[in-house]
Amino acid sequence: MSRRAACRVRESGFTLIELMVSVVIVGLLGSIALPSFRVLQLRSRQAERRTMVRSIDTAMADLWIRDGKYPGGTAAASTFDGPWNPPLPAGTAKKRWNGSPTNGDWARLTLAIEGDLYYSYRVDARAAGSSRVQYVYADGDLDGDGRDNLYWRLTYDHVAGTTPIREVEEFDNGLYAVDLF
Repeated sequence: MSRRAACRVRESGFTLIELMVSVVIVGLLGSIALPSFRVLQLRSRQAERRTMVRSIDTAMADLWIRDGKYPGGTAAASTFDGPWNPPLPAGTAKKRWNGSPTNGDWARLTLAIEGDLYYSYRVDARAAGSSRVQYVYADGDLDGDGRDNLYWRLTYDHVAGTTPIREVEEFDNGLYAVDLF
């Protein structure tokens, strides 16, 4: 084989060093992209709980307007103690929403749930006279570390003189980038 032919064969492929450099670059890009992807994935799961908690809060207000009371009480003094629904997740998998639990209170809410959920939800509401307080809780373990990620919303409706007042407070011990590594 002539020297010219040997050069042509050599120029047509990659050297071992070029392949190794390419693999290292792909590895570095993957090590940067995967944690970012995990953070975005967990944040999208957290969006479920915020949306559901606000939807349940609105459905509870609709129930109060419609019936003038929460289930299990009178207009003067009533309570709603909804169960965890679905049961607290044992891991990071979604759970099926149970639209008609044994006490039937969830079924009374004007709430349409489609698909499975990552979080469990609970409502604790009390009313007396013209004041009512309701907590809506979301609880789950999305990252599988054994620590629950809790989010709750407190809505306090009352009347001061003749002015109706609504106070809202939220708590989120959510997932942060520090928790992911």
